[in-house]
Amino acid sequence: MKKSLEKSIVILILLTILLKCIGFINRMVIAYFFGTTQITDIYYNASGFVDSIASIILASLAIGVVNIYIANKEKGTNNRFVSNLAIIIVFLMIIIGVVTFVISDQISYWLAPGYTLNEHEQLKYMVQIMCIAFPFQGIVSVYSSVLQAEKNFIPVRLTGTVTSVASIFSVIIFAKNVGINSLVISYIFAIIFNALFLFLCSNKYFKFKPKGVLRDFDVKRMVILIVPLLLGTAGHEINLIIDKSIASRVTQGAISALSYSCVLYLFIENVIINSIVTAFFPNLTEMENQGKDQEVASSTRKMIILALSMLVPIMCCVYFNSVNITRIVYMRGSFDETSLSLTSAALMGYIIGLPFLAMRDIITRVYYAYDDTKFPVIVNLLSVLLNIGLDLVLYKPLGVFGITFATSVSNIFSAVVLFIMIGKYNKNINDKGGWIILIKIVVSAAPICMINSFLCTKLSGIIAFIVCTMISFSIEVIFLLIFKIVSIEQIKDIIASIKH
Repeated sequence: MKKSLEKSIVILILLTILLKCIGFINRMVIAYFFGTTQITDIYYNASGFVDSIASIILASLAIGVVNIYIANKEKGTNNRFVSNLAIIIVFLMIIIGVVTFVISDQISYWLAPGYTLNEHEQLKYMVQIMCIAFPFQGIVSVYSSVLQAEKNFIPVRLTGTVTSVASIFSVIIFAKNVGINSLVISYIFAIIFNALFLFLCSNKYFKFKPKGVLRDFDVKRMVILIVPLLLGTAGHEINLIIDKSIASRVTQGAISALSYSCVLYLFIENVIINSIVTAFFPNLTEMENQGKDQEVASSTRKMIILALSMLVPIMCCVYFNSVNITRIVYMRGSFDETSLSLTSAALMGYIIGLPFLAMRDIITRVYYAYDDTKFPVIVNLLSVLLNIGLDLVLYKPLGVFGITFATSVSNIFSAVVLFIMIGKYNKNINDKGGWIILIKIVVSAAPICMINSFLCTKLSGIIAFIVCTMISFSIEVIFLLIFKIVSIEQIKDIIASIKH
């Protein structure tokens, strides 16, 4: 693993931890003012739908932009490519916004068929207002992709902080007068500011010079590359919408509980998984373009080891301390014992599959580096079907835990299948040695779980979480050294990267 890659990952992890703390404060403020109620369910239903529709179109954009931007940079055609792409994306998102606004009444009934007439009207109103965000989300996505291709990750990370700060101030200032609409105001303001901010940051790397928008070969090439990814993303986002629809049948406040627990879950995902994948992909693409298959395999293995060695102890610790963590973060104001029970149960279900989510995302980027976007999509669609099927089976006996546990099972399924099949491109990744390392790291969860289970019966609150975290990571490091998965020299290199 290159020193520059290690340094990028460490910087992203530390920066994300700092910035995500503001995200925690944001959700704590929302939980304090609104708790888990029907009105918060309506807001998260509306914002989740708008975000899902935008993600279907935009989430895969970075893959195509990074691949083509890096290839075109030396030829000097990146200005034209990004400019033409920006025009097409913004125009497309305007159309999507108009269509969503027109059919918002039908959308509200589809999202929550059990709502009353008044609740449907509130959901419809929020969806209509949030349609304003669509074109600005397009701008954010295009320029975020450019910054990632240039390996300038910090501005992209700052966008979430802008959203959180806007939400905090909006709720504090307007909540008493306009209620939940204060969140709608902050939602629109934040996305507009983020679009302007990323546009200004990207000007350093290229100038807006569109030419031959509809005839641009690179844009057409990118469309061909990401169409399979769009299908996969569509399946994933539709699955999220269905999760919320099913959660609305569990109990009032279940959708909000999913959202609050997802913040905790996504905090870990963003800090570790996204930081590794964001720094890893441009380097991986460069290695593959140069035909360095051995380096691709070596780097991929190291990324998987790095991710799993951090996430296995975190998974064990969070699972057994889910009530303690939820209580520490949210238990104040309108967030009551019912909210605590729902949110902690949802968090337990999500966290089980976290290590496999990391493995899935890392391996998926290897497929993308080899220009295979179809097979990961097929696996993703199968995992979505599995998730939906398990949702329908588990939500009645297990409640919100069943819904989030289904998500974890689907992550495990997709990670294992993708790891098995990656050998068709690079046999050095999943050879016998690769499987042995993977199994050893997963098995290390057993003693960590036993220790956490015991400690949680003796301790409580923040003390339990701190003690469990320290002991869990200590056991993992000892385990890695005993089974020679990592060496003391490699640990020293990581520590040196942190210091510098």
